[in-house]
Amino acid sequence: MITITRFLRPICVLLLSVATTPTTGAPQLGPNTNQLRVAPIVLRPHGFEPADIEIRSGKALVAVYNRTGLTEVHLSLERQVGGERLREQTLGSGRRHWKLDIELAPGKYLIRETKHQSWICHLTVTAAN
Repeated sequence: MITITRFLRPICVLLLSVATTPTTGAPQLGPNTNQLRVAPIVLRPHGFEPADIEIRSGKALVAVYNRTGLTEVHLSLERQVGGERLREQTLGSGRRHWKLDIELAPGKYLIRETKHQSWICHLTVTAAN
């Protein structure tokens, strides 16, 4: 039996961690420091939420929570330009999240569910000043 607290925890983390920038409307994650940046993302039956995220370069924790109801999802992180696949993970039954601790350079990245071509999260990494 799943408790309401356990179900809402990832959503609460998402809401507390994301601030919308007034200029772009895209969520911007992580302060301008050398601290770990956190990018919480929820995968739902219609795709990723949020679909666009902006973080500063450096060490980042990208956390994808599977809320699709599917027993298996195939996730990948790749560079948008050139399509270089940096990481990939299959979440099978009993595994509902993917936590990726990674050093990200400035640029554009994609997080995909490889079996659903329209499920894409655009991750923009900006230079830390």
